[in-house]
Amino acid sequence: MLKSVLFFTDAHNNHDSWFGHALSPEYRFNRAILEEYYQVTFRKKGYTSLEQLQMEVDEWLEYYNREGTHSGRYCYCKTPLQTFRDSKHLADQKRLDKLLGGQQQQQTV
Repeated sequence: MLKSVLFFTDAHNNHDSWFGHALSPEYRFNRAILEEYYQVTFRKKGYTSLEQLQMEVDEWLEYYNREGTHSGRYCYCKTPLQTFRDSKHLADQKRLDKLLGGQQQQQTV
């Protein structure tokens, strides 16, 4: 929780890095949800329940992941879902359980 507060505070002050480190995906996401959703929505609408807020956050996340294009380092103006699907084979190649699977079986015998 504290990490999110620090991200939000830093994003609110319009810094481009968090304590001098490269921006992490978590930082960029927290900044996006703060600037694109919370700051806009809370100016326009009041919520009477957490369930109501959660439903709208879920809708925004659907848009963010499936429709909103991103200009991040490896996104190339694709949606996060498209980027994930396009790079999933790379992540599968680097899975430790697959890479070490044969070695672990030999050690247990």
